[in-house]
Amino acid sequence: MLGTIVNCLTIIAGSLVGILFRNGIPEKYNQTIMQAIGLAVILIGMKNALGCDDLLVIIISLAMGSLIGEVIGIENYLERMGNYLQTKFSKTSSSFSTGFVTASLMYCVGSMAIVGSLKAVLPETILPYLPKQLLMVLSVLF
Repeated sequence: MLGTIVNCLTIIAGSLVGILFRNGIPEKYNQTIMQAIGLAVILIGMKNALGCDDLLVIIISLAMGSLIGEVIGIENYLERMGNYLQTKFSKTSSSFSTGFVTASLMYCVGSMAIVGSLKAVLPETILPYLPKQLLMVLSVLF
């Protein structure tokens, strides 16, 4: 439960700070930080994969998850939903739809969102998920 609360508060706080400072951060810094976040995600993924004894399960899971996502058209559905919300709530043409799709994929259906939800009900510490929280805050800011 604590992990879920921390996750929600982190997303809300990071989003608010991102809205406040978005135009004040030069694009070159945004690009550099996003590249660093990408490297950190690769590092976390490799660390977790190397700690797994059954890489075949990981490979099959990645392939099946990708295939299922394409078959059900999850990205197209989220984009249509973002466009609909943009017409309802945004008065100007903006990148609302793109932002909605990106946020939905990152925070709602990403692997850490699913694993985090499962782990949140178990009596474990939230410390392993704090790096994810930091990555989320940085990705929202930049």
